[in-house]
Amino acid sequence: LDDGWLDSGDMGYLVGGQLVITGRTKDLIIVGGRNIWPQDVEWAVEQLPGVRAGDVAAFAVNTDDDREQVVVVVQCRAMLQEAQEELRAAVAAVVRRVAGVECEVVLAPTRSLTFTTSGKLSRAAVKADYLSGAIRDVAASPERRAREQLEQLAVAS
Repeated sequence: LDDGWLDSGDMGYLVGGQLVITGRTKDLIIVGGRNIWPQDVEWAVEQLPGVRAGDVAAFAVNTDDDREQVVVVVQCRAMLQEAQEELRAAVAAVVRRVAGVECEVVLAPTRSLTFTTSGKLSRAAVKADYLSGAIRDVAASPERRAREQLEQLAVAS
């Protein structure tokens, strides 16, 4: 504080002597030298039909070749595979339009995202769950595979 600065981890700017907080430093996604605010991505995806506010978490992970990969986790209520794939494509298109990057879209079961005690999305917890495998794509679920096998058997009969 000797120089008048307090490093709180928040990012913001001054307007007319007022501080406007824009986000957290650690949440900022940097891809190819470009800054992407995860809140902007999340808000844009939340505007899609069938996606509710608080259903989306955006973050970056490091790939094997040490690049940043954007990951967007969306709580998915759609049960049919066709509807899920339409949602996946729509999310990817929105992220390309808003942020100009490709992303991995994970369609997670409802109630998969972690929130703080004050009700805010905990991006760090969602990222940790994703990295640990606790959040899995609904298309990869054992229930999904079993249902598809049953449907195939019914068609074959």
